[in-house]
Amino acid sequence: MDNEENQSVSAEKHVWPLSRLFDINVPIHTYVIRTGLISLIPSLIISFILSGLGIMNEETLPKFEGPVLFVAISMIVIGPPVETLLMAPILKILSFITKHKVKLAVMSAIIWAVFHSLGALAWGLGVIWPFFVFS
Repeated sequence: MDNEENQSVSAEKHVWPLSRLFDINVPIHTYVIRTGLISLIPSLIISFILSGLGIMNEETLPKFEGPVLFVAISMIVIGPPVETLLMAPILKILSFITKHKVKLAVMSAIIWAVFHSLGALAWGLGVIWPFFVFS
């Protein structure tokens, strides 16, 4: 069995919607929209639950100082590409521990949640799912 067949067999073993993350035989815009929705919708649900439980509130979220435009550009334009570039070596290092894609994603998500929790605990809880998806 060649590598492509192994990947497709491996993807079939994953639960939907996770199996959709491993289906890369679609146009890039379709994949980006799909992963964005798989990331965004559960992340919003998690955030609403944490907010409803009082875990995520104004006191537990990070405080961003500075001009609004600078903060927005930092979080929307600069942050994601930098985190993506940093994610690659972290995933490479974790791949020495396991080759299982879902386990790698879980470990990466935990690491990124811990990093974000250093700023504020609730922030780490809120980003764990998107980092799992994007890992």
